[in-house]
Amino acid sequence: MGGHQALTYVLNTLALSYMINTLGMSKTDGLMVLIIALTFTLICGPIGGWLADRYGSVKIFIYGALFALFFVYPLFYLVDTKNTLLAALGVSAIYGISWGCTGGAQGDFLSNLFPTRYRFSGIAMCRELSGALIGGAPAAGLDAGAARNYSALVDQPYQFDFYDDGGIDIAFLSAAEIDAGGSVNISRFAKKLIGVGALLNKSNF
Repeated sequence: MGGHQALTYVLNTLALSYMINTLGMSKTDGLMVLIIALTFTLICGPIGGWLADRYGSVKIFIYGALFALFFVYPLFYLVDTKNTLLAALGVSAIYGISWGCTGGAQGDFLSNLFPTRYRFSGIAMCRELSGALIGGAPAAGLDAGAARNYSALVDQPYQFDFYDDGGIDIAFLSAAEIDAGGSVNISRFAKKLIGVGALLNKSNF
């Protein structure tokens, strides 16, 4: 269940780091490639849903996953040109077609995996297990943000470059307290001070 979602995270983080740090493209060009690709995805998602309704969610989901598998080499070929338009074409294709098909079909696909009586429990279990298998087990307490048994490791500076350079499209953040004047407390709990972590980076996109 988490596989096609993992693809989007890998593309967001890996593609940006690869274009900027490995190929030497400018940060502006790298972000422009992702912006174009994500815009294309907004169009392809509903199309993927329509195709799933017409031809069956299982078929469309599988086709989307297979496209991602076989488009890996053409993707790197296009990105390695260091041409912004060609790189955008490659990333848009794998984003739009693969995620458009898998994301557009997943609602019906997941709903039909389990009988109605067990649907919520089944989907929730799949989601959590796939997250643990693909993303590793998250650490707790003051170690929050770390993980065990992860399948990918991104250097922290690159991850924060992603945050600070506008890689986040939308963020859902929580707070301990918010007063009437709009002041936000995210780090002090009674006498315990834990720091703000990456919240400032994630909220300033």
